[in-house]
Amino acid sequence: MNRRVVFDTSVLVRAVVTPRSWSRRALDVARTEDWLLASEATLNELSEVMMRPKFDRLVDLRLRIAFIKLYVTAVQMVPIHRRVAFCRDPKDDLFLEVAINGRADCVVTEDDDMIDMCAIEGIPILTPAAFLDLNGP
Repeated sequence: MNRRVVFDTSVLVRAVVTPRSWSRRALDVARTEDWLLASEATLNELSEVMMRPKFDRLVDLRLRIAFIKLYVTAVQMVPIHRRVAFCRDPKDDLFLEVAINGRADCVVTEDDDMIDMCAIEGIPILTPAAFLDLNGP
């Protein structure tokens, strides 16, 4: 399909921690059919979150590091020229900045604050399940 898609950290973490989740299925589809967009800031956040000790009991550190390395090689980096401040949590704005600056077709998130926005500047904000619905049965 070659859509330009932004995945937020919540979806990526769930994809690693819960391999049979909607998040993992959405990421697997996007990796094979779409362009994954990220910025230096969103990749830094992903690395910081994935290294938290609370995930040690859920997923081996080596697997988390391997996932990060694979994800970094799979994404198209987006330079951020335009900053935004739309979300209650400023860290969520990092993903909206990637979407706007990268001319994304959608943002995929599990963050309720972002989902409640529905769209930003015409870019839909979708749950992983809603993203998968776009791909048909």
